Amino acid sequence: MKSCLYLFLTLLGVSTKLSWSFPSKPSAIRCSPRRHNINYVRSQDRRGLPMSVVGQETWKQRTSRSARFSPWHRTARSSTSLQSSLLSTAITAVDTFWRTSPYAVAAIVCGVKASAADFVAQKRQIRKAAEAALEDTGGSLSNDSGTAAITVPETKTNKMRNVAYLIYGSVYQGMFQEYMYNHVYPAMFGNGTGLVTVLSKVSFDLLFQTIFLTLPMAYLSKALIFRYSIKEAFRRYMDDIRNHGLLTKYFSLWGPVQCITFSIIPEHFRVTFIACVSFFWLIILSSIASKPRVSVSEEGKAITMPDDCPMEDGQTCELEFNNNQ
Repeated sequence: MKSCLYLFLTLLGVSTKLSWSFPSKPSAIRCSPRRHNINYVRSQDRRGLPMSVVGQETWKQRTSRSARFSPWHRTARSSTSLQSSLLSTAITAVDTFWRTSPYAVAAIVCGVKASAADFVAQKRQIRKAAEAALEDTGGSLSNDSGTAAITVPETKTNKMRNVAYLIYGSVYQGMFQEYMYNHVYPAMFGNGTGLVTVLSKVSFDLLFQTIFLTLPMAYLSKALIFRYSIKEAFRRYMDDIRNHGLLTKYFSLWGPVQCITFSIIPEHFRVTFIACVSFFWLIILSSIASKPRVSVSEEGKAITMPDDCPMEDGQTCELEFNNNQ
């Protein structure tokens, strides 16, 4: 009996040693090396990327996720959405006002544009007058180099002239052009944006309205503002056409611009677009009107006089010699 028990214990010990020497396959749940990272080496993941890249990618994802849910990120995101909402609201409000109040918009935009252009022109005249005074006296604005300093009397801007330009821009350039371009032209040529319709509107605007209405009205308005005769206004108009290339410069600029106006620009933004472009047209007109002019004095002699006031919006300057007013 004792020998049998001893033999059983011996066999049990041998089997235990064998089990320790040859362990069975670990379970997928408890002994998976992938879960516990025990002696597990893998060069690539399932996508074929190196494990180092995968580790960096995982870290970046965790960092991005934590930053995305941080208080600062939520504040920045809400601020951006608020700015977008305010911008969208402002654009909608402007578009609605431009659609529902076309004449008020035209008067405000063109009036402010004409007033600003005249203000710039007056500042330019004051600067030119100061430079001319310095050249006549041979002085200098500073005496750092030992030259005599010349004091130039301060000249203020003419407020009444600026108000006159404001009224002219609001009434004629604003409301009148709004009526012509958005009511008369569609009735004459249609509302389409086809090639024939656009070219018909542009041709009528350049060959008829510009020559017989727009530019003459500009010269007449200037005559009323600066108190010289209507005859002199038309003489200046014809002189600019013949000798200074007024129509050539006008057509070369406003031909392409009006093609864009009647084909691309929405109807309620057309006068505003024209007002913005015309501000640059003033620079061209200023260079035309600032050239010397030939006039006839009371004795019947032809005299050449510089035009001290540059022409703004197609308008000429006040004459310094005696006219029949």
